[in-house]
Amino acid sequence: RMLRDLVSSPPELSAAGGVRLADEVAELVTTVAGEHLLPATPVRATDDLLRRIDTYILEHLADPDLGPARIAAAHFVSTRHLHRLFAHRGGTVTQQIQRLRLERCRRELHADTRSITDVSRQWGFPDLATFSRAFRAAYGLSPSEWRTSRSRG
Repeated sequence: RMLRDLVSSPPELSAAGGVRLADEVAELVTTVAGEHLLPATPVRATDDLLRRIDTYILEHLADPDLGPARIAAAHFVSTRHLHRLFAHRGGTVTQQIQRLRLERCRRELHADTRSITDVSRQWGFPDLATFSRAFRAAYGLSPSEWRTSRSRG
């Protein structure tokens, strides 16, 4: 409203006063824009980046070499920045990859008759021991115990 009033009925000012008023108005507009408009932009950009990263992780989940360095390089960010993004979510990139891989394995162990080793390798686990430890830590049962309990139920 103040800016509208200034434009519709400008005060009579000297040239120096007009310059000073213009500077003050520019400062006011910059401050308002900085407080109300600009913070949304980095948040949106961060959200978009995280969505792209999440999609990339899902598309490459079966790749045993998928990790923070590869993800960061694919998105032109540093691994440090990638770790900070995930820290704001309350976890790490590696934890998310493992959680998603374990979910896929669990689903396939329930619906598939392939060996536990084949399922774990398909989803990027390097060996059966690593997979079994991670599975037990996440679900409280070994993969074979989980598969057996689901086939009975």
